[in-house]
Amino acid sequence: MSQTITINLPDDTKSALNDAANEDGLSESALVEKAVADYLFIRRFRSLRERLMSQGKDLTDQDVFDIVS
Repeated sequence: MSQTITINLPDDTKSALNDAANEDGLSESALVEKAVADYLFIRRFRSLRERLMSQGKDLTDQDVFDIVS
């Protein structure tokens, strides 16, 4: 199930979004969806890495990536 959200973007950001979507052959919606998913993955990755490092775990970024994936 998908849900609709509304966001406000400055004109220059909206223009850059449109250009990037056209260059990548995606709709603006698909590009924003991908960007949010990428951001949330990176956020989860960093949080997990920080938590594991604070526990004294000696893991590489690849180890953390494998856990998050």
